[in-house]
Amino acid sequence: MKTIFARKAYLEGVWEQNIRLHIDNGLITSIDRNTAYCNGDTMTSIVVPGICNAHSHAFQRALSGHVEYRSVSDKKDDFWTWRESMYRLTSKLDAKSLADIATQAYVEMVASGYTSVIEFHYLHCKKDNDDMSIAMFEALLKAANDSGIRLIYVPILYERAGFKDEKLSVHQQRFSLSLSQFFDHYNFVKKNISWPHSLGIGAHSLRAVTHESLCEIEEVSHKDQIPLHIHVAEQEMEVKECIDVYNTTPVNWLLDNFDINRQWCFIHAIHMNSKELTKLAKSGATVCLCPSTEANLGDGLFSLQSYLEKGGHIAIGSDSNISINPFEELRWLEYGQRLFSRKRNIATKLNHGSGNTLFDYTSLGGSLASGNNLIGRLGEGSVADLIVMDDASPMFSGHHTDTLFDALIFSGVNLPIQNVMVNGEWHVTDGKHSVFDLARHNYAKQVTHLFNSVN
Repeated sequence: MKTIFARKAYLEGVWEQNIRLHIDNGLITSIDRNTAYCNGDTMTSIVVPGICNAHSHAFQRALSGHVEYRSVSDKKDDFWTWRESMYRLTSKLDAKSLADIATQAYVEMVASGYTSVIEFHYLHCKKDNDDMSIAMFEALLKAANDSGIRLIYVPILYERAGFKDEKLSVHQQRFSLSLSQFFDHYNFVKKNISWPHSLGIGAHSLRAVTHESLCEIEEVSHKDQIPLHIHVAEQEMEVKECIDVYNTTPVNWLLDNFDINRQWCFIHAIHMNSKELTKLAKSGATVCLCPSTEANLGDGLFSLQSYLEKGGHIAIGSDSNISINPFEELRWLEYGQRLFSRKRNIATKLNHGSGNTLFDYTSLGGSLASGNNLIGRLGEGSVADLIVMDDASPMFSGHHTDTLFDALIFSGVNLPIQNVMVNGEWHVTDGKHSVFDLARHNYAKQVTHLFNSVN
């Protein structure tokens, strides 16, 4: 049993002062309100719920900063040219290198306030197409255990190279499992994953799976009551190809052919028309937005204001892990909308600042995308995933509770995070992760070797 005294805490969407959290077996079992510090309590200042990173490709952390140039021969540099660089990296990865890279990424996530990560994983095979999917899953699980993050593992089917059933390239063959192999993998993980971790399921994209296969994935999602994740409408070329083959856009095709509901998470969904945006918002599905990656890849801007006004759910993700900071994602999300509309406070609600509103939206969306209604909030019965902020930080000077999230999101370049707890255990104390040094050493050794061989 642990007890935490907080001078300020964000409980079930409301700021309260002088509270005590009783924590046992990874859960908040009870809360004392309007109380005082007692011997044995851990004294904290500002406490907020941990954040769910709703979309991650951990291995891509190793690519950060290596593709920010354009060669003389390139007429343009875009998502598709970046993808070739990503493919070259995957050709060098194995379970050991994935474990070291993912551990570094996950340590950075926890230190920045992400306490859960939805790992959208499709790197299943060796170069000769031998199945190493179990070893790769175990590498991610080890990274999650070593870093302390709560892992929602989402195995991904990737079975073709395009809408016209094009054959997979040599690089893409590393992502491929047959449908029967894919479900064998899913069932193995289902038997071997345990709390605090959990399982989802997904398809890479409409261009990468057949209608029939997606139907079978949906059936498993429904039967096991787990979330279903899919990339959709990230790139305009993808939308055009979908129209050429299916005579409609990706989002509209999914809405017409499947029972889209709260179990679905659409990643990106940037390129939608107003009609499908309205239908998607009303479906109950979550859209996971990844602003730093979408900006880095030149994907485009999501129609945030219209979607939220129609009742849509959003989550955030670090995706390519070019940047690992949930508050930066929220800042980018709002600032992109301001630049496009030339207006301010796009995501705000009445009597709530934009920062507070964005935090609330993405807390709920992260819970939906993960399939876990115990995360994304602090209350009796919720998980003990929490972030402790330093109220002496100049960032918070002059602020009251109604503007704390605004200060944190819009001026929080240097985050005032003191401690982070996941599942009732402290993994960041005094601003440093418990395995910071080891993770950094292993990562540096691994990526130095990788890029010597890639280049």
